[in-house]
Amino acid sequence: AGNPKIAIVSPHKLSEENMQKVEDYYAKRHGGSVNSGRPIILGDGVRIERISSTIDDTGLESARSYSIADVSRIYGVPASYLSEDVGATYGTQEWLSRMYVDACLSPWISALSAEIATKLGGVGTTVTWDLDDLVRPGMAERMAALRTAVESGIMTRNEAREELDLEPLPGLDEPIVAKNMGTGGGSTNIGTDTSAQEGTPNDF
Repeated sequence: AGNPKIAIVSPHKLSEENMQKVEDYYAKRHGGSVNSGRPIILGDGVRIERISSTIDDTGLESARSYSIADVSRIYGVPASYLSEDVGATYGTQEWLSRMYVDACLSPWISALSAEIATKLGGVGTTVTWDLDDLVRPGMAERMAALRTAVESGIMTRNEAREELDLEPLPGLDEPIVAKNMGTGGGSTNIGTDTSAQEGTPNDF
């Protein structure tokens, strides 16, 4: 695409036979990659004219970027994974990683899982792929999710530490139950101090 088409222009009128000779001469001496850098020597007023655009240094860079974008669109691979600087922030990189898994890897994973289960496994065989390194959220998002899970009693604090690859600590194996999520049979009246009315001290 970067090689321009040219016209050999002569100030004199040439017969078809002579035009064919000039064309054959040029193709023989300058055709192919071996002769790509060979100089063109003209005489008798003959000149070379370009009849199609060529790709200069700036255009070549743009064409390469466009090619990378094409590959990214066709195969679902983020441009940053193809060594293209897209100026992505950390949040954008996280989103691109998820897109890479959803748009590119998922079809291949489904196909490979079916092949493995059919040819190597038995009835009911399931195949699991570890994609945590690709879809793992940022630290702030992970901490917020773990805090919610711990405070709601879904996870213990040591289970949350395990998710962060930290060693367990003594006394953190029991779930935390918030006071407003108690399982007692009685009802809790927020803002009403019944013990004070009965003359008994508050129990905290």
